[in-house]
Amino acid sequence: MDTRPKVSVLMPCYNEDTFLVEAVQSIIEQTIESWELIIVDDGSNEVTKAVIKQCEGRDKRIAVHTLPTNSGIVEALNLGLKHCKGEFIARMDSDDVALPNRLERQVNYLQENPTVHLLGGAVRIIGNSAEKGKIFCPPTTVGALHASLFFSCSVFHPTLMARREVFDNFSYPSQYPISEDWALWLQVITSTTTSFKFCTLPLPEILCYRRHENNSSKVHRSQQDESSVQAVADSLQSIANDLKDPKEIARALLSKRKSEFSYETLEIVGSTILRIESFLKSRDFTAEEKGQIEEETTKRLGEIATLCLTLVPNPSDSNVWRAWLSRNPMEGLQLLMSLASKPKPKPIIKKKEPKKDICLTKVTVICFSKDRAWQLKEWIRTLFLHVKNVELDVHVIYKAVGQFVKSYQKVKEMYPSVNWVEETNFTSQLKELVSKSSDFILWGVDDVLYFRDVDLRESLSILHENNDIISSTLRLTPQMNYCHTVDKNTTVPLGVPITARNIHGEIENPVLKFNRTEGTHDWDYPFELCATIYRKTDVISYFEWIEHNYGVEGLSHPNKLEVCGSRLFKKNDHPDADKVHCTCLSQPVLAVITVNRVQDVCGAPIYDELTVEELDVLLWEGSEYDEEFYVNNAKEMKSCHIGDFKTVKK
Repeated sequence: MDTRPKVSVLMPCYNEDTFLVEAVQSIIEQTIESWELIIVDDGSNEVTKAVIKQCEGRDKRIAVHTLPTNSGIVEALNLGLKHCKGEFIARMDSDDVALPNRLERQVNYLQENPTVHLLGGAVRIIGNSAEKGKIFCPPTTVGALHASLFFSCSVFHPTLMARREVFDNFSYPSQYPISEDWALWLQVITSTTTSFKFCTLPLPEILCYRRHENNSSKVHRSQQDESSVQAVADSLQSIANDLKDPKEIARALLSKRKSEFSYETLEIVGSTILRIESFLKSRDFTAEEKGQIEEETTKRLGEIATLCLTLVPNPSDSNVWRAWLSRNPMEGLQLLMSLASKPKPKPIIKKKEPKKDICLTKVTVICFSKDRAWQLKEWIRTLFLHVKNVELDVHVIYKAVGQFVKSYQKVKEMYPSVNWVEETNFTSQLKELVSKSSDFILWGVDDVLYFRDVDLRESLSILHENNDIISSTLRLTPQMNYCHTVDKNTTVPLGVPITARNIHGEIENPVLKFNRTEGTHDWDYPFELCATIYRKTDVISYFEWIEHNYGVEGLSHPNKLEVCGSRLFKKNDHPDADKVHCTCLSQPVLAVITVNRVQDVCGAPIYDELTVEELDVLLWEGSEYDEEFYVNNAKEMKSCHIGDFKTVKK
């Protein structure tokens, strides 16, 4: 009979008497019973030794091993590994708190997924930190996580659980102080003798991760940064041994200020990203995992390609730009349009708005329309019909020529409460509307159909109470995993239910919080003007930043606004670029009815090719969208863009 514990929990400890008891108790309270806790005392003071002894007496499954002098976390970890007897080995820090089902969830996942060998998880920040309460979840797919490890330490060390065979083949390296965990992950995923796979347990979180002034990553920040660069450089050297200066390339890969590096260095960085991708795709991954790798590296390549484009007069001279453009032809075209003016070096400091009472019951809606009066009429009709419990202050910036002038006049007569702004100077007219708006702005375009009731009060409350959230999109829901503009499946970030502290009772369509950088295509589009809510103060700041970097041209058209704004976020060229969270709804409430193109910028397959003249006939016939059809088919929606065009006569 095998008497070994299912899990060995390894916890090094050095002079941690404040939080140790809470950390140990969180293991004792786990929902599985087959575990052992190995505490390694790394030469702690007498106070901590007494607390460790007290913890040891709490449960017979706790064992303590002691180093005579403080030898550092690497030696403590490797000593502890020698005493771990479990089938699985889990890491735990002496100042964190494991949620009760942490071990059970990880064991179940590893048993159900035998090809995965190392498993991390999401964390909630606790302690004395401005980020207290935030939830962080690394990439949850095998391919994305493997690729991401060349750019950041995207695994929270105390969330790790690994199969015993991993540590039969590897131990923590001592030559990378304070970065021993990241260095180990890189050694594992670049090893030519093993093929262990690494991924992250999907949300919810499994650990409360404590941040405080004595965290080693804070106390030894510069040393950790240098160790991290060296670890990445060594891993690059192992897969591309002809790199002339791997440490400089590693430094650029990890830097949040890549614009400070030379064009020549960035070109090498771009080619190195492609070599990372090629190396990983040569490993024992499935086709799906290889696709995940390519999505992650393409995202990183785009950042470098954009910087190269701003530094070289002729885009065709940049190998990185050409490589990225071959993968993203439409986005590349939009980017070229948006870079008519290059960024100026002088930074803008975001103005602090004076505190004032925020109105959570009124939304300013700004819609853009051109030569599509019938679709605009349907957008207005369904907006007023389905958006509930807030006052809507609706404005339409429109342009009409020829026969459509009469059609827009008809729609204006139908909806006299709407403020109609005929476009003469788009930039100045838009700025004026924004300056006079309420505290929240909902953007709109004329090809959107609302087909289900939506209560905006929760979204507004969440935006008001959570400054780390950029926006609240109404067009995306977790089921939408296809992007029509590039004709590709997307990576959908996992949403976490978030409850606004209001008194409005139960919400039928809960709001979910997600990290946009964990998604692709539609899910990583931070400045979106289709059906997304932003704070007025943020919109004003974004407009200033776009104009500063791209000139007035960047504000001259809705498409340019979207591309330029999103690009600044992705390049980390905006003061709010570190804010990566957005919200969406659980169930779809609208669709973008893709009848025809305003601009023929892609060959997406799902458009119904009706002309604007044919649409105009529907206005005079009195036709409306067949909302019942869209409601009945909402469960099948895989994209916010719908190719089925259904109408009924009223």
